[in-house]
Amino acid sequence: MGRGMIRLAMVLAVILMGAVSVRAQEAGSGDYILDGFLEAFTKEGVKAWRPEVMVRQVATMGYCPELVSVGVRLNKKIALGLGAGYNNFRNSYSIPFHLYKRTYFPIGTKDRFSFCSDVILGYEYNYKVYGLDYETGATTAQRGTDTIWLSWQPGIALRLFGKSNLFLGPAVYLSLKELILPSIGLHLGLAL
Repeated sequence: MGRGMIRLAMVLAVILMGAVSVRAQEAGSGDYILDGFLEAFTKEGVKAWRPEVMVRQVATMGYCPELVSVGVRLNKKIALGLGAGYNNFRNSYSIPFHLYKRTYFPIGTKDRFSFCSDVILGYEYNYKVYGLDYETGATTAQRGTDTIWLSWQPGIALRLFGKSNLFLGPAVYLSLKELILPSIGLHLGLAL
């Protein structure tokens, strides 16, 4: 199991380094894509910030929360935010809290469709456990336990009106506390 976790960590590190190097590629006219993030925190950039509210349903093999987020759309490509949710899964009730960064990669000239990528860091607290697991006869979670998790949710976004987007794509969820294999599934959401 130790070698598997090392390999998984290496794969995630390579993906992260690849994403950073792609983001640092020249975007044309002497600007870099990464500069757009830094420019969003200048005095002029802060004036362009717009509020964003997002609802999202995630369904993976081991995690199925409903999440609500409030954030800031820094520019056309980047949004940051935080939120909370509700999860009733595997005989337990829990409350997940999370921070997210969303990046849009427009497709075409009208920006109607875009690829999007969410990186979410969360904390979850189990506040109630009920019933038993039918196969083992034991509970699957314990009351009062918590988990720190990381999720990557790439997808395709459809701009509906203004800056609102409907998005859909795969979801990869990894519990950082238990260090088990990641859960894979889907996510669907709406950002207003």
